Amino acid sequence: MSIGIKVYQTKDFIRKTAQGRIDLERSLETVQELAKAANYFKGHSILMDLRDTEVDGDRSDALGVAAAFATHFKSFRNKIALIIPDTAERMAKAEFMRTCMHLQGFQWEFFMAYEDAIDWLSDITEL
Repeated sequence: MSIGIKVYQTKDFIRKTAQGRIDLERSLETVQELAKAANYFKGHSILMDLRDTEVDGDRSDALGVAAAFATHFKSFRNKIALIIPDTAERMAKAEFMRTCMHLQGFQWEFFMAYEDAIDWLSDITEL
C-alpha cells in the first residue's frame, strides 16, 4: 500500500503577524481552507511545519481550533503531523492540542524534527 503525504508551507495557510505570531482568527478560517485542500488530496496525510511561528492564546483558543477541525472531520481522515519549535512552552501547548484532537478521533501528532514526522506519517497502520 502506498502512502501520500501533502506538505503545507506555513505561509500558504497560516496568516502571521509581522512578529511571526499566529493570528487566531485567521487560523480558524485556515482550518476551512485546509479542509478544502484535504478533500482535493484525498488519501494524503498532512504535514505542517510551524517551527518559524509563535503561538499566542490559551487553552480555550486551542479548543476553538480543535472544534473547527471537528466540523470538517470527514475531510481529515488521514494523519496530521505538526513540526514545532523545541521549547517547553510549545510542547505543552502541542500536548494539550493533541489531547483535544485525539478525543475527537483525529490521528494527530507533533514533532520537533522533520524526519520524525515523516517516519510517523509513513508508518501505515491498517484500521
